[in-house]
Amino acid sequence: MPQGKCIVIHASDDDFFAAYQSGYIRFVTGYQGTTLTDVNLRSDASLSGTIVGMAERGSRVRILSTKNNACEVVVLQHSRTKSDPDSLDRGWINRKYLDSVQ
Repeated sequence: MPQGKCIVIHASDDDFFAAYQSGYIRFVTGYQGTTLTDVNLRSDASLSGTIVGMAERGSRVRILSTKNNACEVVVLQHSRTKSDPDSLDRGWINRKYLDSVQ
């Protein structure tokens, strides 16, 4: 269960958006954010998860889900060319590496 209070923003038969607020940062599934540094994308929501890709500092990501202190994201736009073109654009990152989600 994500930390912080869950606030339902919009729900319908086709989609669901929820906000999880912790401190001053709001993490909203379905919303976008920007990475604050180069960060590894992992296969699961833990540091022991396999590294499957990277989101470079300033990359635009969409939050797919949250779990504890982690967000599952997909990179919408890399801030620079990927060092490994075969790496994945979807994975888990610690939420401390995301800016305020808009």
